[in-house]
Amino acid sequence: MQTREAPMTYHSPTLIIAESVRDEVEAPVLPVQFAALWGGNGNTRTPEQRLALAMLERAIADLKTHRFARRRKRQRLFLEAYEWVASRDKTWPFSFVNVCRTLGLSSGRLRGALLELDIPRAAAA
Repeated sequence: MQTREAPMTYHSPTLIIAESVRDEVEAPVLPVQFAALWGGNGNTRTPEQRLALAMLERAIADLKTHRFARRRKRQRLFLEAYEWVASRDKTWPFSFVNVCRTLGLSSGRLRGALLELDIPRAAAA
């Protein structure tokens, strides 16, 4: 009786790497790990902190610029920024709450300032 050889399969290096780190990627990030990753040394910002700051700056710009937008794309930018700032999610590393914590900002105070209604001063008085 003749034995058959299994057909050769090609695995790309990316697939092999992805399979080898799959367990690490799928595991949730604990608060201790999160703080260690984003902590930095206090004097300089880590790449993660610079990315967090850029995300916050983009959201602020979208909220200010596109608040009364007429085009759908700009309305969508405003809505996405609004939903990100309004969210109280803490599970995603780049959530608004975690970004604020990383940058040493009060998420509640900043959220209140960013999402307050744009009421003219004369009408409010």
